[in-house]
Amino acid sequence: MNLRLLSVLFIAVMAIGICVSAGPPVAQAVSLSVTSVTVTGIGGAPISIWTPFALGDNQSALLAQNSGYNFDTSDFCITPANCAGATTITVATNLGNFVFNDASKVLGFPSVPADTSNNPPLETREYVVATQTSGPALPAGQTLLLSVGYADDAHFESPHTACSATGTIDTPIVNCRPDPFTGNIIQAIAAAGGCLGANGAPDTRSCFDSGVLRLVNQVTGKTPEPSTIFLLGAGLLGVAMWARRRAS
Repeated sequence: MNLRLLSVLFIAVMAIGICVSAGPPVAQAVSLSVTSVTVTGIGGAPISIWTPFALGDNQSALLAQNSGYNFDTSDFCITPANCAGATTITVATNLGNFVFNDASKVLGFPSVPADTSNNPPLETREYVVATQTSGPALPAGQTLLLSVGYADDAHFESPHTACSATGTIDTPIVNCRPDPFTGNIIQAIAAAGGCLGANGAPDTRSCFDSGVLRLVNQVTGKTPEPSTIFLLGAGLLGVAMWARRRAS
């Protein structure tokens, strides 16, 4: 590479480094450890069934039923008065508590009448972003997002027109869960048996009939630290000195 060009590059990189270091410090994402997730306002007692986990940068966690149908929130709301109030989700972390409101009542949607193959409630629902009502401040560019949905491949007759399954045991059930039904951390287990076939009788497939929480530790716009820029400049300076020695 031309010696003059290397010198110009070195000066430019060092100038950028000086500008960055002279400006305000760049906030860096902080580690996020979730110690508990608690849902209140559905069926009486608070629901807190998940174990602690850590969320790295841009990682997601999928939380749903994890023992039988223990997050079947539609059944908890068969008596509408059980879910008449606000539904809140409290995410306890190493930084403090983040509190969200399920304003769309995705979890607290009353199931009237009760779940049956003849009268299945419209339970399968795509994610709706929950509103954060309080929580500790995070660095610029970092946000804890919570979306709420409902997965139900135990009831797929009308009015589940977007839920595809024939009712036969060897046919996979698709489109009955909010998308994406994935995460870096997954605490969600299909309950053995209980899927309802086209004739209304349970078959042997494992099923979800559960509310779904999806947490994302969203981190955007990371900026290189000044030390990184100075190291790059120093590297270019070293190349320039080596080239000068060879030229002489």
